[in-house]
Amino acid sequence: MTIIQSIYLFLKQQGFNVYFPSQKQGECTEPYMVIKDVSSSKFLDYSSTVHYYDIMHYVPYNQFSMLEPFVESVANAMKGMNNVKTTHQRTSSKYDDNVKAYMISETYRNYQKI
Repeated sequence: MTIIQSIYLFLKQQGFNVYFPSQKQGECTEPYMVIKDVSSSKFLDYSSTVHYYDIMHYVPYNQFSMLEPFVESVANAMKGMNNVKTTHQRTSSKYDDNVKAYMISETYRNYQKI
C-alpha cells in the first residue's frame, strides 16, 4: 500500500469524506478533502527521499466559518499517523467557483528509504 493510500484510508476511518483528485464531482454540499501527491526529492545526502502530499479542505460557500475548524480537526487527526507529518505550510482560504466552496490546502511529508 502506498503512503497516499494509507492517508486516504486513515482519514476515512476517522470519519472524514476523502477523495483523490477528480473523484468528487459537483457542488460542495458538505465538508470534504482531496488528497494529492505533490512531489518528491532526495533528502540531503542520505539514502532517503521525502514525499509531499497536499490535503485540500473544502467547505460549502455558505459555511466559511467552518473552514478553519475543519482544517484543525483534520490536522489533529493526522497526528495519529506516525509516518506522515505536517510541514506547517497552509495556503490562505480561496473560493473555488467550480465547486462553490472555500478551500485551504495543507502540506504533509513522509520520508522513505531509497
